[in-house]
Amino acid sequence: INECLLPGVCKNAECLNTKGSYRCTCKPGFMLDAARSHCVSDKAVSDHRDSCYRSVSSGMCSLPLANHITKQICCCSRVGKAWGNECDRCPLPGSGDVFF
Repeated sequence: INECLLPGVCKNAECLNTKGSYRCTCKPGFMLDAARSHCVSDKAVSDHRDSCYRSVSSGMCSLPLANHITKQICCCSRVGKAWGNECDRCPLPGSGDVFF
C-alpha cells in the first residue's frame, strides 16, 4: 500500500513511501506534528524551554531529560510524555490533539 496516496497524509510535506509505512519531510517553514503525519507552521512554535519528562504516573512527572527543551520538541520527538512545571501531558500520537 502506498500511504502517500491517502488523503491528508503528509500535508505541507514531501511523502516518502516505505515498506509498511511512510515518512514525512516538512517543507521549509513547517515542522512535524505530534502524530508525525503532517506538518504545521513553525511560526506557532514557542521558544520557551522547560523540563521534558519521559514518564508520567498518577499525574506526577518523572525521569526528566538533562536539558530543558521546547514543548514541541519534547512532545513531537516522542521521547517526552509530559512537559513543564505543570506536568502538561503530551498528546498521544494520532489523537489529533494540539498543544501550541
